[in-house]
Amino acid sequence: MIEKLAILLAGLAGGITIVVACGDDTEPADAAAGCDCPEAEPPLTGRVVMVDAEGPPDSDAIIVSVNCPEGGLVLGGGCEITGDAANSLVLFEAGGNDGGEAYACKWENPASVETTGRAWARCLLPPPE
Repeated sequence: MIEKLAILLAGLAGGITIVVACGDDTEPADAAAGCDCPEAEPPLTGRVVMVDAEGPPDSDAIIVSVNCPEGGLVLGGGCEITGDAANSLVLFEAGGNDGGEAYACKWENPASVETTGRAWARCLLPPPE
C-alpha cells in the first residue's frame, strides 16, 4: 500500500514539475494572425430537411424511393407501412444508395393484400453560395 502511495506521489510531483517547466509568461499570441486554416463551413441551420414519398398500393412487393433535393446528402431515413397488411409484411431492404442522394425501402408482401409504403429521408443540403 505504501509503495503504491509513493509511486502516486512521485507521478504527481513529476507532472507538476513538467507543467511549471513548460509554462511561460510571454504575451499570448493572436491565433487569427497565425492561422492558415481553411474557411469554416456555414452553420447547419436550415440545411437539414426531411423529405418523404409514398409508393403506389401493391399486393406483391412494395418499393418506395425518396430523393434528397439536388446536391443533398442522405443522413438517414426510415420506412413505414399503412393498411391492413402492415403486420404481415416483411421489410426486405432499406437504406441509402451508393451516391448518398436517395433512400429506398422494399417490402415483401406474402399476404398479397394491397397496401401502401412510405419512405422518408433526412437530408443535408449543400451550403449556400
